[in-house]
Amino acid sequence: MIVSIVFRDGVENRCLRNWINAQCNTFKKYTQDITRVQVVISRVSHHKKSSSSIQCHISIHAAGRKYIDIYEKHSSEGIAFNRAYDRSCSELSRKYSRRSFDRRGLENVTTQLETYLN
Repeated sequence: MIVSIVFRDGVENRCLRNWINAQCNTFKKYTQDITRVQVVISRVSHHKKSSSSIQCHISIHAAGRKYIDIYEKHSSEGIAFNRAYDRSCSELSRKYSRRSFDRRGLENVTTQLETYLN
């Protein structure tokens, strides 16, 4: 699994980079199919307001699956990442849960049940 962390617009933070890397490596517990995790932290300015907020974008790519894109904004880069990380974990657990069947697997179970009952 490749973890790519990009800071844009002068938001660089060495401690946050290490924290993001450690947290992204915990995605392996959901599935081993993850090939790449990309995290982008950037400053987003508002046109009407003079203040700006930090946006965190987490993109998770897995072999043979649709990728997951999560965006989160906050005034602090740490909180923006933590919120995006929490949403990513819930999305991974929802998509890669062991209880979920693919359509073909569900049809096989149904067929086996029908032959058993007949």
